[in-house]
Amino acid sequence: MVTARHVIEGLAPSTVAAAGDFVDVCLEHDDAWKPLSLRVAWVPDGDADVAILSPERVIGVEPSLSLEHDLDQLALAQQVFFCGFCPQAPTGRDPAGGGFPMPLVRTGILSGVVVAGERGNDEALLTVDGHNIEGFSGAPLVFAPSRHQPSADFRVAGVVSGYWKAPMDVADGPRDTSLKVLSNTGLMVAHGFKRGIAHVRANPSGAAL
Repeated sequence: MVTARHVIEGLAPSTVAAAGDFVDVCLEHDDAWKPLSLRVAWVPDGDADVAILSPERVIGVEPSLSLEHDLDQLALAQQVFFCGFCPQAPTGRDPAGGGFPMPLVRTGILSGVVVAGERGNDEALLTVDGHNIEGFSGAPLVFAPSRHQPSADFRVAGVVSGYWKAPMDVADGPRDTSLKVLSNTGLMVAHGFKRGIAHVRANPSGAAL
């Protein structure tokens, strides 16, 4: 299970979650919140906002669908999609979805990529021209590999972390208050986790798939 690192911070024994920690969460299923224990399988050495967790049991529906993490065929200005939940918007359930809530789907285009080699010991940093809101942290950022491969499965480019912020003046009618607030620029931030995939494949844990 892959999510944003800041989502689980505060749930682990230490303030900053580390590999080997256990976190207890609740999973919404069949209109009820069910407890689930997760082991932190990997977190990056650098500041990438991503974590990989190992559940104690298999989660999902059968048959499982392939959803690989791959940046090789991702291009600038390509359309991407991200899924999440908005507290203010109702969500439905797909009868074929095994009783899990269906997320909302949003879209944008890939605006920029800074690869891991340019950022030291970290993962790729992706900037998306797409409006991120509360409830989408940890969401998968997905894309279709190529228009030349119409039958190819979607792939995961990264995990949604947040958005770039910019200061905006606060006014009281026509009067400037000299205060500022950090506003959403409309540029979303996501992180890759290529090293994490390699690590968990070499060090399997959790329920057997």
